[in-house]
Amino acid sequence: MADAIASVSLVIERIAELFVERAVVKLFSGIRSEIDGTMAELEKLRYFLKDADTYVRHGNVEVSNLVSKTKDMAFRVDDLLSRLTFDLASKREEGGITYFLIRRLPWILNEKFKLSKVRSELDEIRTKIASLRSRDSSSTSNRLVSIYGMGGIGKTTLAMKLYRDSRVRCHFDSLAWATVSQDFQARHLFAKILIQLTSATTDEREKISRMSPEKVAADISGVLKSRKCFLILDDIWTREAWDRLKPAFSKDQTHPNISKILITTRSKNVAFHAADGDDEEEDFLHGLQALDKDESFKLFQKKAWDLTNSKLNETTTELANEMLEHCSGLPLAISLLAGLLSTRRSINECKILREDFQTYLKRYNIHEEQQEGSKHLGLSWLLNLSYDDLPSYSKPCLLYFCLFPQGHEIDVSQLCQLWIAEGFVSLSPWQWGNSFETMEDVAYGCLCELVHRCIIQVEEWGSTGRIRTCRIHHLIRDFCMSKASDETFLQSIILSNNRDMMNISSSSTVKNVLQINGFQRLAVNVNNLANPMLISDDKNHKYAHLRSLAFANLSPIQLKQVWKPLLNKFHLLRVLKLENLKRLVQLPKDIGKLKDLRFLSIKDSDVEQLPSSIGYLRYLQTLDLRTVSRLTLPNVIYKLKELRHLYLPCRSSVTDKKLFLNGLNSLQTLTGILVDCNHWNHLARLTNLRRLEVYINKNLGDCYHPTSSTFNRLEFLAVKNDSGSTINITPIILRYPRTYEIHVGLPVEKLPQEDQISPNLVKLTLAHTGLKYDPMATLQKLPNLRTLHLDRDAFLGFEMVCSRGGFPRLESLSLVELFYLEEWQVEEGALPSLCRLNIRCCKRLMTLPDGLKHVITVKEIMVERMPIEFKYRVGEGGVDFYKVKHVPSLVFLNTSK
Repeated sequence: MADAIASVSLVIERIAELFVERAVVKLFSGIRSEIDGTMAELEKLRYFLKDADTYVRHGNVEVSNLVSKTKDMAFRVDDLLSRLTFDLASKREEGGITYFLIRRLPWILNEKFKLSKVRSELDEIRTKIASLRSRDSSSTSNRLVSIYGMGGIGKTTLAMKLYRDSRVRCHFDSLAWATVSQDFQARHLFAKILIQLTSATTDEREKISRMSPEKVAADISGVLKSRKCFLILDDIWTREAWDRLKPAFSKDQTHPNISKILITTRSKNVAFHAADGDDEEEDFLHGLQALDKDESFKLFQKKAWDLTNSKLNETTTELANEMLEHCSGLPLAISLLAGLLSTRRSINECKILREDFQTYLKRYNIHEEQQEGSKHLGLSWLLNLSYDDLPSYSKPCLLYFCLFPQGHEIDVSQLCQLWIAEGFVSLSPWQWGNSFETMEDVAYGCLCELVHRCIIQVEEWGSTGRIRTCRIHHLIRDFCMSKASDETFLQSIILSNNRDMMNISSSSTVKNVLQINGFQRLAVNVNNLANPMLISDDKNHKYAHLRSLAFANLSPIQLKQVWKPLLNKFHLLRVLKLENLKRLVQLPKDIGKLKDLRFLSIKDSDVEQLPSSIGYLRYLQTLDLRTVSRLTLPNVIYKLKELRHLYLPCRSSVTDKKLFLNGLNSLQTLTGILVDCNHWNHLARLTNLRRLEVYINKNLGDCYHPTSSTFNRLEFLAVKNDSGSTINITPIILRYPRTYEIHVGLPVEKLPQEDQISPNLVKLTLAHTGLKYDPMATLQKLPNLRTLHLDRDAFLGFEMVCSRGGFPRLESLSLVELFYLEEWQVEEGALPSLCRLNIRCCKRLMTLPDGLKHVITVKEIMVERMPIEFKYRVGEGGVDFYKVKHVPSLVFLNTSK
């Protein structure tokens, strides 16, 4: 096998060396395409030969014969090249290349025919080897693997480790992860999976979002059959839930099982049901077991070190061992314990905690609880102790997570805004004098404390090191839901006809929950239920206690039924979330009656017009109008003097043509607004803005002159347009000292000079900029840039160069849909801090730069939607693999022929 690979490699190198000389290029111009094609086939074969070695060692005669044939083919190509080069050298002495070409034209045509035949035979060999690999994979591997076990035992953690492991990822063409949760919607879940499996572009995502569930499921099934995919479905609750999902993942005996599906579930019955009675599939059911004593302490040590960055003292270690005996070997419990102990710095604090621990153990008898089959599995003592140990201001913040659906990925910005609207956080007297400290900062600090205690999980970090999204474990959420119910703090309801969900029938309405229990906050998710009586209009029913109301997926009929009692009875409502409203709906004209409202969101809803009475909501702090349809706005937003966050839809119009925002001095977030020269000058007066996303329809020219006080708190800036006209962006982004992130999504004349861009810039995204000159010359001089995305025609040139010493702190680089890029150079000493590289859909880029072999900091390279030849050339065994062989994770997804 080694000699076959060596033979193929030798021929590839000879072809590459041959075409360095211009005379040779001219000589072989008539057969260049055939030589290139032959080289490509050889590169593909070299990629396959490495895997074929396993079959040869196990005595597979068919593969052994194909390998021998490959070696013979390599010798034939080498012989043809040797004769060509020999004739070239001899004819140079006789009469030159032109004379040679005229005399030998018939011979060259004959050689072209021979090369074409060799190329065809090489392709046939490669196809046979690929077929054998696929057949072998189908016959010896199962398609579905299940991980099951009690809550908190680490199913999702194990699945995530597999999903992120480069040794696993490199075997698949496409990857996808989806959290199913208890109240999932099949259409949304299928769309999320298909988008991941196909690495869908923005246009393709829009198309997928309009598909029916049946169409998306069929497309998923097609992708799973045509590509080698790895799909994880996390947290499937019931057999019925799997039955709803199964149509997209059903087996087809006419296609090999080249894709793999992994599911996690708490129920062993669900795992067996997914196996569908297949004895072979049942062999791939993996039941997780609790950790033993040693494993528990090792995990605790690791968690404690991550939290405190210091070794445990003797007292803490002794206390930890004592408490670990009552954690049932569950990783979740061990993490909670590490978070609890991380707040104890002194010996005296540890002694107090030991006393509390013993008290809680007696109060919540762990053995009785386990025998009774409690859903908390003997962890009530730890859950209650962790909760009671929280500062008083953090407790309502934690319980508020129950407002979001099970398994939901929670946007941190919105979460903090909701906490503020509810009055959970406020500035302390000592913070009043700090002009840069806001309530949003205090709320974020509260979240960080919950994360530090391992109560809340970080889902995604932002480029500036702040938490972008988070999640709450279902066991902790169950506990919080019980607490919230006991305290009439909050209730979450799913209205559904599906048997696999928590049901409330149409006769048992939301009014009963509100009236009998007096909850202060209510979240209602309507899922496939036809027109329930949500809220009673009976005058005897009082709802003065209600502070927050969150509806999702209401139909127009249901919304109409809700409005009258809502406006007449919920006078003290602070939060109103009306998200994902189905079909075209209208907000009532008298919504202004909710005078105490602080937070209003109609995000992802089909609403076309906002009533003018919105101007009466004088205490409103957050207004989220990111609707899916074009929205007409009344020109009354300027009356909302307490407004802190305004999200406008990307398509909107104003009744008076121009939206006035004068006097909104508390505004921190403004997105989706269309501006011209005059409007921009008005925006410059909003000096507390932290996040600004604008659409520009023409050049601002010299009409804007920033002062020292303009946008001096701005952290995020995005500029876009829909017109396609070229804009001079230099006046817009002139040196804002606190701007950490900039997104430019429109055609620009040129980039500003490096000294005109904030020196604190950490993340930069360029999309649709249409730059004709290499942007790297400017961008590589930014001293603190850590993340750079060049997206969708950001650069229209053919060559990019990263020079020596350039990008000193860049950690993440993405090159996406740069359709004209052919060559990328990286000089030695460039990109010294690069960790992650993503190349996607740059179809003319044939290889990676040679200089990457010097960038030893790279941990991951992700290549998506690139030609298959790129994979064969750069992947393991390829002619250019030496450039990236030091990279731990090299993944190719959705490569194409």
